[in-house]
Amino acid sequence: MTEAAGVLVMLSLMASTAQAATAPRCSLKIASDADLAAHPGFADVPAGATVCIAPGTYQRQLTIAGIQASAAAPVSFVAWPDTGAARFTAGVLLRDASGVTVTGLDVTQDPRLGPGSAVTIDVGAHDNVVRGLTVHGAHVGISIGSSAGAAGPGNQVVDNVVRDSWNTGIAIGDLSDGTAQDVNLVARNRVTSSGGHGIEINDANYIAVRDNIVSGSGTGVNSVRQGGYSGIHLYSREASTPASAHGIRTAHNLISGNRVEGTRERPATQRCDDGSGSGVCTDGNGIQVDRYASFNDVVANTVVGNAGAGISIYGASNNRILDNIVRGNNQQVGRRRYFPGPAEIAVSAVNLPPGSTSGNTIAGNTATTTVHKIPAFYLSGNAGPNRVEPGNRWLQDEPSSPGYFWGPVYIGDKWYSAADAMRVFEELSGRKK
Repeated sequence: MTEAAGVLVMLSLMASTAQAATAPRCSLKIASDADLAAHPGFADVPAGATVCIAPGTYQRQLTIAGIQASAAAPVSFVAWPDTGAARFTAGVLLRDASGVTVTGLDVTQDPRLGPGSAVTIDVGAHDNVVRGLTVHGAHVGISIGSSAGAAGPGNQVVDNVVRDSWNTGIAIGDLSDGTAQDVNLVARNRVTSSGGHGIEINDANYIAVRDNIVSGSGTGVNSVRQGGYSGIHLYSREASTPASAHGIRTAHNLISGNRVEGTRERPATQRCDDGSGSGVCTDGNGIQVDRYASFNDVVANTVVGNAGAGISIYGASNNRILDNIVRGNNQQVGRRRYFPGPAEIAVSAVNLPPGSTSGNTIAGNTATTTVHKIPAFYLSGNAGPNRVEPGNRWLQDEPSSPGYFWGPVYIGDKWYSAADAMRVFEELSGRKK
């Protein structure tokens, strides 16, 4: 044997040894739809087991129901040996299951069959991990709802790629009975080209949305919605509900460390990108804290290049907007027609009852407007009392027209320099008499 051949043999042995070392110990192997049918819900699989799913296309839904395991001894569903080579065309469902980990699958669901999610985590599902999936082309990519996580530790949706959803990329809803011990985590996902919102929290509490990249929301070629999009959107259908232990919906959520870019507005008749929209081109925001969302924290996000505002607080109270970097938003040319209102960061109750956007704290943010004449910060005259703390940086990277000062801040119906605005904020907050 030559020296070169010996090296090749050694490298081959090393590769085989490494693969063997990382290969899971398969308690059960799935290689066909018939295998799936033979294990309805996989409730017969014991804690600590690993279910290995072979490459191929599966027409049946992967239904995981009735498993009661734990993080210490989980039941793992893994694509093996090739991550992403096991493709499920009817989606994945976790229901009444705990201590389950699902990794490495390719998942879709035909959106022409009606509303539904490629990956659904719902009733009775808690302490589960969905990691490293590629989810694409569904009505909704991944949904967490129907009190999932409320029975114990929350679920984790982490490190997934979610793309080309007809509606929302990742949707979290109907979790208003959550507590601080039940936090559902949505982290480090890449959510791209959603037809509607990138990530939406609707009537849900104690959700942590952290370190995701959300891009191109509202741009999906098969969008089923017409307008009202945001990269990350918090919303509630009503102010309170008896089902919520603390009496409010969409509260105590954390939106932190995300990068949100490229959100677009698509109205019913035109895309609006040329400024000639049909009269509903007022959204396309990066992060929107919308009506009745309260006591949420929006912290240390980077929000750039969206059609609408970078961060919009509208009809929402007692939220904290802290340490965000917001720049170069309001790219939709038609936004200038809706002045006053658009801004890099906007706190507004325009067309709402006076005082309906109050009690919010704005601190430590750096907001830079690059579009004439849209301010870095806007506070509507009817919003109500809000705390705009010292330390925010309101900047403009677009010079005023000759003989016309437009400034980086607009309060009520008047332009202000950053220094003059701070004095007004102190007066409005009652700190300066």
